[in-house]
Amino acid sequence: MPHRSIRSALLIYLAGIPVRIGFDSSAGARFFTHRVHYEKNIHEIERNLKLLTPLQIYKNGRELPDLFIRDNDAEAVNEWLSRNKISEQKNIVAFAPGSVWPTKRWPAVYWGKLIDKFAEEGYEVILIGSAQDS
Repeated sequence: MPHRSIRSALLIYLAGIPVRIGFDSSAGARFFTHRVHYEKNIHEIERNLKLLTPLQIYKNGRELPDLFIRDNDAEAVNEWLSRNKISEQKNIVAFAPGSVWPTKRWPAVYWGKLIDKFAEEGYEVILIGSAQDS
């Protein structure tokens, strides 16, 4: 797990979760069933994807896991797009700018600039999140 706190590691251990994967540098590494070496000199995304290695669904930086979308989820999205008059054929990008942690929120002015850039490139931009995010 990407969180390196001993509390998080202890929680999943006490919950009896049979497969617990985390970084070897974590304060709670002793509670993991699988420890993945924490590499400082690679991008955070690739480092976190390496946590999938024990599950044999990640082999290197070029190979990503398959995503499987349930039919009813795809139908719900298509219905939402139709209700909101957004063509499925259009280039669509969705952003979830909210976070419960204020320190993880990107300033609204930056979101505005990013959204403008995508709109200029012809994308239909959709903002997603909870009512609290609005």
